[in-house]
Amino acid sequence: MSGRTTSSLGAGLLWLVAVAIALVTGVVAGLDVEAWVFSLATLAMPTVGALIAWRHPRNPIGWLYCGFGICWALLNVSESLPTPVSPTLIELWITWIGSFVWIPALIGTFTFPFLLFPDGRLLSRRWQVIVWIAGAVIAVLCIQAAFAEEFLPFSELRNPAYVEAITGVMSPIEASLALAAVIVVPLLVVAPALSIVLRFRRSTGAARQQIKWFAYVVGLWFACSVITFVVSQIGAAAFGVSTDWAGDLLFALFPLIVIIGLPVAIGIAMLRHRLYDIDVLIRRTLVYGLLTLSLGLVYVLLVLLPAILVGSGGSAPQVVIAASTLVVAALTRPLRARIQRTVDRRFFRRKYNATRTLEAFSGHVRDEVDLVTLAAALCATVQETMQPAHVSIWLRSAERGRE
Repeated sequence: MSGRTTSSLGAGLLWLVAVAIALVTGVVAGLDVEAWVFSLATLAMPTVGALIAWRHPRNPIGWLYCGFGICWALLNVSESLPTPVSPTLIELWITWIGSFVWIPALIGTFTFPFLLFPDGRLLSRRWQVIVWIAGAVIAVLCIQAAFAEEFLPFSELRNPAYVEAITGVMSPIEASLALAAVIVVPLLVVAPALSIVLRFRRSTGAARQQIKWFAYVVGLWFACSVITFVVSQIGAAAFGVSTDWAGDLLFALFPLIVIIGLPVAIGIAMLRHRLYDIDVLIRRTLVYGLLTLSLGLVYVLLVLLPAILVGSGGSAPQVVIAASTLVVAALTRPLRARIQRTVDRRFFRRKYNATRTLEAFSGHVRDEVDLVTLAAALCATVQETMQPAHVSIWLRSAERGRE
């Protein structure tokens, strides 16, 4: 059996395990819609991991995603179980698995793919220190959670895997880890992000586009989290609005962007499917994101300011709301065009310069009648916008055209 066939069978087997766990979650959850949604979301990671492992069996990212996907699926099964007073033996052991499986799922998802993406190799041997630290932290926390005497959510029961000898050995290790947490935790957050930044600065061509897909999803999640937090704090401080919705939204964004979006982006990048579409996606996200924020800010100011000035208790008259809606609708097109020009000029300078050059050439063509001058202008425009190795113009003669 060839290595490629063995890799395909292994990837397919891991994917089937993840699917089986998701089906078990559905049976356990019953009509719990949230558990079903999260269960389907966890299938994105092992599915992408199996595809990567099949196409690139020597790249560890595919195998890591298969393993992390199974960890997330096991965690979802544990979270979907009820918490009866007298749990059955199966419920007890499933809960035991969930008590520690979240550790490799969470730490591993945000550490190892960041360090290895996209070629499956570290930037240098010095980065192996981060890998060993992450592995040691995962191992220590898993052992502590798996064999500790406390057993949540069944706090009144003893952990079925409790080992007193292991607990005694782990106590000094836990104390040392607690003292080192001030250094270790920021290191495991900053180092993977720094690795991606350094790879992006050193990369060119297709590798640069791959990292853009990865960074796009991470940046989108970070931006959504920051905006949600800021808006909730402003609403709570200015109008006394509850911030519970912010926590619910962030909890919903996590599986949507991180557990689904990040594996899908890595899959697109590594399988080279529509790789160069990322520039268009980033451009449209920036344009429409800034447009939405600008129009929302204008609408809020137009609606709230009159209400505050007239002292109507924070509720604006209907005529003010209607007028504000019309103003926002009228501002949409010109504001979008202005934001798009600003984004192109700031982040897509080459595309912006090419567009300006083509516009200048179009204006020149309307007034030019000399063929030689027009051909020279066309060659200069193509050279500036496309930057080819050489430019040639072929013209069909009038005699040949009549023939």
